[in-house]
Amino acid sequence: MGENQNQPFQLSFNAALKVDFQGSRVTSDGGLILVRELDERLGFGELISQHLTDPRGTNTRLPLADLLRQSVYSRLAGYEDVNDAERLSQDPAFRLIGSQKIWERGAALTSRLQSFETEMLTQEENRVGLAAINRELIAKAEALDSPQRVVAKVEHHAGELFPRVGFIVTNLPLPSRAVVRFYNKRGTAEQWIKEGKQAVGRERCQRNRFEMRQWPGGKWQ
Repeated sequence: MGENQNQPFQLSFNAALKVDFQGSRVTSDGGLILVRELDERLGFGELISQHLTDPRGTNTRLPLADLLRQSVYSRLAGYEDVNDAERLSQDPAFRLIGSQKIWERGAALTSRLQSFETEMLTQEENRVGLAAINRELIAKAEALDSPQRVVAKVEHHAGELFPRVGFIVTNLPLPSRAVVRFYNKRGTAEQWIKEGKQAVGRERCQRNRFEMRQWPGGKWQ
């Protein structure tokens, strides 16, 4: 009976649907799989092998590409440092984005990922290599066939190893810097609108028009 309960079962109203539950394979970061597909199509792995140096040699438990992907993808998922690596090492999404070694053994733990970022990636040749990878990835993305103007915004902040990269899809015929300034102002304005709505509950107003009132002194408000 217990074995039957652990087996997937099909629904009678739709034979194409199958219900299964495996707690060890649950993840809240499934969206990273789509990013991994883009990573593959842009040739991220090849760029890593071309531009980064691994002083450990080839006989390693965790390949350099797996470590870099885990480091990058954890930031994409909102984990700003390596403190969550211990938990994420067995997360299904983080295991699937790596090589077969990661599928079987799990991703890097906090201590391993931390030494990778602070010791290996900070070597001068690898810092130059990271900049080259970033440039080539942007060039590859711009060369795709789905044709639109994309402005890349790259920010380097003191004390941070990885730059913050954002992309703006736009049809504005302005220089790239002007496009970034325009959307920065637009984002600030939208944030003010959001704060205003939260402060006064404007979206819950019952009336659909405004009235002019005359205040003392003859001024209209």
